[in-house]
Amino acid sequence: MDLRIDCRKIAMAPRWRTSVGRYIDKLQNSYGDLTHARVTLEKNLHHKKGRVAAVQIVLSIRGATITAHKTEKTFEQAIKSAFLAAGRELKAHREKRKSTEIGMPKETIMKSLLAFTVAGLLLGATACTSKPSEPPPAPSAGASAPLGPPAGAAADVAKAINDGNGHYALGHHDAAADGYEKALAANPNSAEAHFNLGLALDQMGHHEEAAVHFEEAQRLGAGNPAITGSEILKKHTGG
Repeated sequence: MDLRIDCRKIAMAPRWRTSVGRYIDKLQNSYGDLTHARVTLEKNLHHKKGRVAAVQIVLSIRGATITAHKTEKTFEQAIKSAFLAAGRELKAHREKRKSTEIGMPKETIMKSLLAFTVAGLLLGATACTSKPSEPPPAPSAGASAPLGPPAGAAADVAKAINDGNGHYALGHHDAAADGYEKALAANPNSAEAHFNLGLALDQMGHHEEAAVHFEEAQRLGAGNPAITGSEILKKHTGG
């Protein structure tokens, strides 16, 4: 696989290159069909909230291009956030592609079943359906409810968390995760946003990514019993 790492307005630090390489290896080991990756690190001196570290990822795979862009206060945080987002996009694309590939031979399967019927075999009604795709990882049992924004939260953070909670209540976990990510874009130290994002990711079966945010929630919200006492958080963090 071809990997290109660029820096703009800042010199490349060896630890960033190592971190990028580690995340790329992890994605390649998980999906195996990456053909090209371009990672750009850029220092943004004009960001109003001091989030000067911007990372953009462009991944080429069979039949598609995946992109992710994150801006954080440090490049370590931005690299991590961008690769987590890219990983979710890759997984969603792979599941969609798998579903499509499974659906393609449906006509052939139906013809085969019809031939057996003509031959005199008794087939149940369900035998005429195509083979379903593998189910995604199951969410944890007894999911906690997401938390509301804390008192004194900035308006944009509170709005993003409340928007995410509204989607979560409707079962729209993808949209809920987007809301919580917007909250974290405005305030990376929001324990509630990390906790809620962990819940949404857990519901989507993204347990490894959920664990990352539960760990952050545990660290940042050590004084919040709703976070520290969460059974789902404990399952992902080991207590």
